[in-house]
Amino acid sequence: MRGLFIFLIACGPETKTDTAESTEPSSEYEDTGAEPSSETASEPSNEPSNEPSDEPAPLILDEGSWSLSTPNLVSDSCGVDNYQDVSEFVPNSITIDNSTENGFVLKPDNLQCERQGLEYTCDSLSLSESALLGSATMEIVNEISGTIISDNQLDMVFDVTIESCDGIGCLAIEAALSFPCPVRLTTSGTR
Repeated sequence: MRGLFIFLIACGPETKTDTAESTEPSSEYEDTGAEPSSETASEPSNEPSNEPSDEPAPLILDEGSWSLSTPNLVSDSCGVDNYQDVSEFVPNSITIDNSTENGFVLKPDNLQCERQGLEYTCDSLSLSESALLGSATMEIVNEISGTIISDNQLDMVFDVTIESCDGIGCLAIEAALSFPCPVRLTTSGTR
């Protein structure tokens, strides 16, 4: 009987498997045996995702004491540097406090600095500086701005303008300088 079974299989109709791909669209579909799903399309989830975000995390400056590099004189149209060391307009260090992606506070003068991306501009600082052994007082406005490089590095621009001079010693100063007198210095801060 076993021989007859092999004979029937061997002598059965020929089955060919065509491995060539057809260029005609098929009207047949493959039955995977799976039941059609009755679930609706998934809704977006409000749960946090572990997938990386398209936007980078905001860059927030480190808070605390920062060291400033030796300032570079960019412009001095009145020649103030001929009479006074203009690098004295830039402190050796600053403190950054209340740092967010929108701004920070620059101390010791408590200047509020507003950020636009990585660029920042601080409130103006008005100060008086004694000159010529106290015989003259110069009124100075300092505008600080710059670019944030990283959370522990920034570039700073000090636009210092000597607005006026008061006192007897101003006669000598006004002989050499005309007011207002702008000076621009740059420096880098690191934490």
